[in-house]
Amino acid sequence: MRASLANLVGELQQGLGRTEAAISAFRMAADLAPAGKPRLRALLGLGHGLSVLDRFEDAMAVLDVAQHESEELGLPVEQSRIHTLRGNAHFPRGEFARCLAEHTEALRLAEASGAMEEQARALGGLADANYMQRRYRSACEMFQRCVDVSAAQGFRRIEAANLPMLSLMKLMELEFAAADRHIKRAVQIADQIGSRRAAMMAYLEFYGLYYETDRPNLAFEACAESLAIARSLGARRFVAFGLMVQAQKEAAAGDPRASATMREASEITRETPAFVLPWLLGLAAIMARSDEERAAALAEGEEVLAAGALSHNFLWFNRYAIEACLAAKDWAGIERYAAALERSMAEEPVPMTDFLVARARALAAAGRGQKDPTELKRLLAEANRVGWRMMVPSLETALAS
Repeated sequence: MRASLANLVGELQQGLGRTEAAISAFRMAADLAPAGKPRLRALLGLGHGLSVLDRFEDAMAVLDVAQHESEELGLPVEQSRIHTLRGNAHFPRGEFARCLAEHTEALRLAEASGAMEEQARALGGLADANYMQRRYRSACEMFQRCVDVSAAQGFRRIEAANLPMLSLMKLMELEFAAADRHIKRAVQIADQIGSRRAAMMAYLEFYGLYYETDRPNLAFEACAESLAIARSLGARRFVAFGLMVQAQKEAAAGDPRASATMREASEITRETPAFVLPWLLGLAAIMARSDEERAAALAEGEEVLAAGALSHNFLWFNRYAIEACLAAKDWAGIERYAAALERSMAEEPVPMTDFLVARARALAAAGRGQKDPTELKRLLAEANRVGWRMMVPSLETALAS
């Protein structure tokens, strides 16, 4: 009974975003519980909590114990969950092949045992694995399947966790209304069930949507909300992202604290560089106060990408690099980073990256005095049609120059 109650306390604390308290409860349950499902329940909760705190090696050690015990007892549902948790731990470290293999095995076990909840989790994991490798169209299909299964079966926690990523995929497709709809539903469900982590991700995607539609105040407010939740969860990777955006806001306002904020974000980001370090370096290039500082940030960003990083870094680093070169009137640099972005998305291009590449080349040509008014007008019309207001000013300036 004590073990069962400790497990329940751990799950409730986890749901409320109190990760350290959840870990303590699960440790107690694991120590008290006899071999079997109660102990596995504790080990799975403990493994999840350690991953939230980015303590991946500790999490993997716990999951290894859980897998050994679940295999001895012949419990395929628990085995599926273990593989899902392992895949989730591989994701932020950019371990593509391992992430895909773990989630594939999780889905196989879930389907074989008829466990719909684990199937939904595995589909979300496979979506993440495709996302890692810049297969955004495939990821979108998987996220949609995950959300549909979760909504139909009433798995609201899984639905809330995956809706923000589905929203991001719709953003890539330049379907801003759909993206907005999915984020709002994610926030609604997260508030209803008290899922702080799902809320954190949703507010992060609100930042992205508001940023693209040129509503900076709303964007920074959403990111501040996400940062506050990340701090409460102890989710350092997302704390770093929030600080990075805070530095962007401070720099735009001429706030001298921007450099210190960016430095703190950089220190945390370097703990798991594959997750978001190139993205940060691209932003640092935009915020640079000299040509040398900008060149150093861009050079390091390229090095980290070459060593291996999560997919979003290829998009955002190259996009910010284009903007940094545009501000510096480095037309060759614009074209180089546009080509890099195009190459990185060659397997499954999406409308967002196609547009960014075409815009970069059109603006570079205009900067050289070789303006193509037809192409600039086409891009401007497309930006206005989909509501991508962030893209409008540079195109209008190029047309008018």
